[in-house]
Amino acid sequence: MQAKPPLKIVLCSPRGFCAGVVRAIDTVERALTIYGAPVYVRHEIVHNRYVLDSLRTGVDIVAYSGDKLLGGPQAGLISGRADLVARMRSNSLFRALRVDKLTYAALEATLLAYVKHDHDAVPVLRMMRLSKEEITQRAEKIISQVEAAERNNLKLVLLDGESVIGGGAAPSAVLATRLIAMTHASLSANQLNEALRQGDPPVIARVDEGRVLVDLRTVFPGQDGKLISALGALA
Repeated sequence: MQAKPPLKIVLCSPRGFCAGVVRAIDTVERALTIYGAPVYVRHEIVHNRYVLDSLRTGVDIVAYSGDKLLGGPQAGLISGRADLVARMRSNSLFRALRVDKLTYAALEATLLAYVKHDHDAVPVLRMMRLSKEEITQRAEKIISQVEAAERNNLKLVLLDGESVIGGGAAPSAVLATRLIAMTHASLSANQLNEALRQGDPPVIARVDEGRVLVDLRTVFPGQDGKLISALGALA
């Protein structure tokens, strides 16, 4: 057998997420200069509203998601010049691709919440608006109630952490939070995590450095009692 030649890896420069954003902006600006408006953009080419504002005068159509950070139902949305949207609606594919009435109703409720500035009505916004102090107060109450049990094999401590917003709209954005870190006297971190998932109700946590972590940003305050019960069942 012949020996394979050594593998050569070439890294393009510039590279990475930020370099991709710069290339996307340059591409749109060149297109506007060469071809003029309209320029069609699929989703937001960058996840920075200030950059989007600077491009908004030249970009005529933007397509984006109805879920994720908007907090509505899963759908594809198109915003832009009325005449261009009308041309799209006249396409025969529009009838085949349009969403059902239930999606329209959910989307309408979401957008009305924005109009009324009722941000707590949109779950993802409610989670993002929670302060680190609010999360700390709830976490301390949960820990004190779980530790009050006569027999307690769980050790719970509070740690500083970050809530990752994630998704295509904010892949690297984070919010400061406090995490409940758990270890168990007779269960490994993975075993404890699996036991929480199999409980009633299931608790979806994550494992990091031998501890199970729960971020209360993703737990509604009305669910704290159920979380206490789930943890108590394993204590």
